[in-house]
Amino acid sequence: MFPSLADSPQPSGRTGLAPNATLGRYQITEELGRGQMGVVYRGRDPKIDRDVAIKTIQLDAVAHGLDHRTLLQRFTLEAQTAGRLSHTNIATIYDVGEENGITFFAMEYVEGWTLEDNLRDNPVPRFDETLNILGQIAAGLDTAHAENVIHRDIKPANILIRADGQVKITDFGIARFSTTELTQTGTTLGTPSYMSPEQLSGEELDGRTDLYALGVIAFRMLTGEKPFRSDDVASLICKIVSGDLPDPLKINPLLPQECRKILSKALARNRNKRFASGKELVAALRKVLLDPVEMRRLVELTRREHSRGWWQKWSPWIAGVLGGLALVSLGAVLLRDDDVKVVAFEEYEGQSLDDHQKQAMIYLTKAETLVSEGRRAEAMAAYDVAWQHSPNTVRLRKAAYVQLLLRGAEDAADHNPALATQYYSRILELSPEYMGIYYQLGKLHFQQGQWEAARDDFLEVLRRDPSHVNARFDYAKVLMRLGKYDEALGEFWVVIENKPTFLADARAWRGLAWEKLGDLHKAKINYGKALSVDPANTLATQRMAALRN
Repeated sequence: MFPSLADSPQPSGRTGLAPNATLGRYQITEELGRGQMGVVYRGRDPKIDRDVAIKTIQLDAVAHGLDHRTLLQRFTLEAQTAGRLSHTNIATIYDVGEENGITFFAMEYVEGWTLEDNLRDNPVPRFDETLNILGQIAAGLDTAHAENVIHRDIKPANILIRADGQVKITDFGIARFSTTELTQTGTTLGTPSYMSPEQLSGEELDGRTDLYALGVIAFRMLTGEKPFRSDDVASLICKIVSGDLPDPLKINPLLPQECRKILSKALARNRNKRFASGKELVAALRKVLLDPVEMRRLVELTRREHSRGWWQKWSPWIAGVLGGLALVSLGAVLLRDDDVKVVAFEEYEGQSLDDHQKQAMIYLTKAETLVSEGRRAEAMAAYDVAWQHSPNTVRLRKAAYVQLLLRGAEDAADHNPALATQYYSRILELSPEYMGIYYQLGKLHFQQGQWEAARDDFLEVLRRDPSHVNARFDYAKVLMRLGKYDEALGEFWVVIENKPTFLADARAWRGLAWEKLGDLHKAKINYGKALSVDPANTLATQRMAALRN
């Protein structure tokens, strides 16, 4: 049985602060999350009427034999150090204090999501997206390092991304002056997967430990995997400290060759051999990732050198790798007149072409030429003819086609959802493992009132990633449309327990489910809780008014 919505989800472990409680001068609005070292709340600063994020710290979690006074001094100094930083890509620290035994600091509240959330949905972003995010992280780190401040725990979960794309580095709460000795030798406060060898070895640190972590993030965004992985912490540490760096091109063969050298330098065990700044690392990546000559090599690679099995592995991210370059920067460099040719089928599977495959290859070559010229509508028509002749042949050379379909679906989503659905469905025929497309299809089917289809799409996303809270919320709304109110209640509860940014909407929808089931008391309670989070919530406002009448 699912718990009643009339009761707020109770956090496990330590007792948290209830909404409307106060900490210092701040009024607690809601709990945002918690970890081993403390709890993060959304709060309100009444003095200047703004939202803040409030992080409490369990000092006993990092005691290491130090008394409370020493720990408090250390925490206060670290928070004050972070508070000196002023940069558009760093979440600002406003205040630090202690009240009733609770140590806390107040910082800038950022509405958005973490890079970790982003990479869960899209493990290998487009090159331009990756460079944009890395560039903003690098700018923030370089500013901090210029002030002799190091972060020590750079990781995707500490990188926030706003809806407008602005990146904010958060949790500088365990930063310190690189000239102090507050962090004891041998003590590691960071996240092992992103920690530098010198940090794991307990050596004195400088800004290059953060740049190593930035290199780990770059490796992950370009390959979809962390460079060192292990279920055992001790084994993971050994790999980072003494293991060989995996070849990124063996994980993602679509990377330019120079990425091997760049990532190797970024993750050098000897910090003296790493990049001197984040800006330098990103500049090196930008030079090779957006190089038209490299893009041409990649297109030729897709034509000649790899089997279907290789394409099946990487097809979810082919469009991401080529990004908008397939339509813009590839240009005439990719397919000059002397490059246009029909590739023999032996190059793929050691077999000769039949008539349909030959025709498919002719139209594929024509379509790729049209793509390079920016003639999207004609290119789409040529791909469609190639598909009619031989879908399997198209799958072998689908990079630009997938990108074209993505662009077409995005353009058609608002004014022609049926066409967008057709394009997304074709992408799944090309790349059935592309999870993000199932979610887009679910939203389109929902928009068109195709409830069963939307249900199946969202269920497929949840089968692949049960933690996809947006898909679960949309799935619950579909259940409401199908009249399955009891099931919807349970799904809404799971969403609420994850405390998403749309918590008020989830509360309001669960209130609606109770209303549909005839329990108006619980419905009112939940509408009220939705309005306590967001007084302007439309659904809760309308339903509460209707129930009063």
